[in-house]
Amino acid sequence: MKPSFTFPSSASIWFSVIQAPKAINRTLDRLGGLGWHKTKAKAKRAMRDMADELLRLYAERKLVQGHAFPTDAPVAARVRGRLRIHADARIRKQPSKM
Repeated sequence: MKPSFTFPSSASIWFSVIQAPKAINRTLDRLGGLGWHKTKAKAKRAMRDMADELLRLYAERKLVQGHAFPTDAPVAARVRGRLRIHADARIRKQPSKM
């Protein structure tokens, strides 16, 4: 007996078939084979390029002078303190789940 799945036809807009393009013919490589080593080297190169790009980006960010924001007003510190007290009280009220 073949398993079946039924759903209302109004829900059919939620489902779609996802397939790879027909022109792509994927093959599996054996571990340690020539194809495996080529794929591994390609992935390693891509990771190295990505790391280089990130390092370059962080170096550029370090050199650019940013905008210094003013310190918080005393009112902001009081509000932040009240919120912290509120959060601590809520945490203490929650029952432990064991």
